Amino acid sequence: MLFASAHSRPSDRPQTPDEIGNFPLALLDGPASRLPVYQWLESISKSGLTPIRCSNLSALRTAVASGAALSILPCTKSYGDPDLVACFPPMTEFDVELFLIARRSALRRPPVRDLFEAIEAYLWAHPQMLSGERP
Repeated sequence: MLFASAHSRPSDRPQTPDEIGNFPLALLDGPASRLPVYQWLESISKSGLTPIRCSNLSALRTAVASGAALSILPCTKSYGDPDLVACFPPMTEFDVELFLIARRSALRRPPVRDLFEAIEAYLWAHPQMLSGERP
């Protein structure tokens, strides 16, 4: 999801993906920068606006929360953060599947199975943690 500072005015945020390139952006460096969503974000940034480069998600979150730039942040990193606001609903073309994997032998152990069941129950009860959609 594309986020802006919660302290910015709605008029200072893009309302659609087509407007993103008109705003200052923050991008990730390193392996995460190769994710399709960050490559797309970089491709739409305007040549006159040099993106802020961040080495990790914490730095990216800080750049957005401070109002210096807009960026894509994982819902798990941004959900419930009072300093961030989503600019518009999530773009489904960048959805990814989530797999929780363990060996069968590990899942036979009650504590491991209980952990997996608790994670599944939590994510079903709080889908916004993954989808970005608020109840």
